[in-house]
Amino acid sequence: MSPELAAAMRLLDEAKAAGFALERIAPGEDGPLWGVRDTDEYADRIYLGGFGADCHAGRSRRSSLAVPDGALVTQRVVGDALTVLHTVVSDWGTTDAPCCGWRASPAQQGHLAGTIGAQERRIASRKEHR
Repeated sequence: MSPELAAAMRLLDEAKAAGFALERIAPGEDGPLWGVRDTDEYADRIYLGGFGADCHAGRSRRSSLAVPDGALVTQRVVGDALTVLHTVVSDWGTTDAPCCGWRASPAQQGHLAGTIGAQERRIASRKEHR
């Protein structure tokens, strides 16, 4: 097992221990993973499409309080599996405020919400057809 794969496996275990429910959303041992963690303050989502690329995660506030110019999507990360998992496990605690002050632009919010919504609809559809 390569050092990178071993590190990814450890980070997946840490993500599970931190409350993420992970589900393989396509057949095969190397099929993409979808992870969900909901806390009182945040809704966190992870998509791991492959080890090398096509991975992203998003964190949004769960508050229904409307804050002027306050984005519901507070953080996101795009990159390889190690980058995404490391960010989610190390920087996104269950009650932490955003660590870096990043604020999504309206276009980024729409893209991320669309991506997350589409993944959640696909998962729900698969569960209905089982």
